[in-house]
Amino acid sequence: MYRLAPDYRPLFDGRWEVYDQEKLFALYQALSRPADYLRMLAPYGINLYAVDYRLSMNLRLLRYLYRSAEWKLVFADARTVLFLRRVPGNERFAELPQERITDSLKVNPGTVARQNPQSVMNLLILLDEKEAAMDVARRILKAVPGERQVAELYVGYLIQKGRLQAAGKVIDRFFAGEGISAELFSQRAFLRMQQGDLGGALAAMKEAVRLRPGNVGDHFNLALLYLEKGDVKKAKMEVEQVKRLDPGHQGLAVLRERIAVADRKIP
Repeated sequence: MYRLAPDYRPLFDGRWEVYDQEKLFALYQALSRPADYLRMLAPYGINLYAVDYRLSMNLRLLRYLYRSAEWKLVFADARTVLFLRRVPGNERFAELPQERITDSLKVNPGTVARQNPQSVMNLLILLDEKEAAMDVARRILKAVPGERQVAELYVGYLIQKGRLQAAGKVIDRFFAGEGISAELFSQRAFLRMQQGDLGGALAAMKEAVRLRPGNVGDHFNLALLYLEKGDVKKAKMEVEQVKRLDPGHQGLAVLRERIAVADRKIP
């Protein structure tokens, strides 16, 4: 906001301190209905709006302003985005060419340590700008290859896009160090299965289960792998774990059907 000076000066409006609680509470409740929220604020002539995108209660307002033709995103940092209303007097700013949020983002070990690039990546994910978010993730991993949570997101994205070889290379870097996680083991299991390596997939998935035993998805996938191997006894044990963690799991019927078929084949 201060970067807009001297053309615009920040204003801290003392009127908010004397409004009754009912008005403020009504505004708070309206956050889930952005159009109504902005309509309630219309009498105050607010043409510059800062949104703290770390707060979940602001998510709908954030997306509404970003998609609205009436507002333009003009600034973003690790905590806040700044929107400008396209009204007379703001033309000089509103007519500036659209810049990507990531254009001025510096990604190096120092900024990664301060979490700034990750914050921008998360903002882009919130705005459904997945491609731009993953471009930031790639740049983060280039600067600091050991950023595990970023790697998990990036590998998931690569797998979704069918770029399995690239996903494998990212995971392999972690296996060479000490930053491996349950999610990366699970992702490696998927890649090994796609490569026809059932033994490697089983080994990776068992490690995922060991690291996060309460994850129902890992137990479900491990049951499928045991069935693929023909180990019905161990598959049944994993089915019991799925049932214990989530009695209503939609995949239970599929597992039981496959186990029944396998039982009939066993002499």
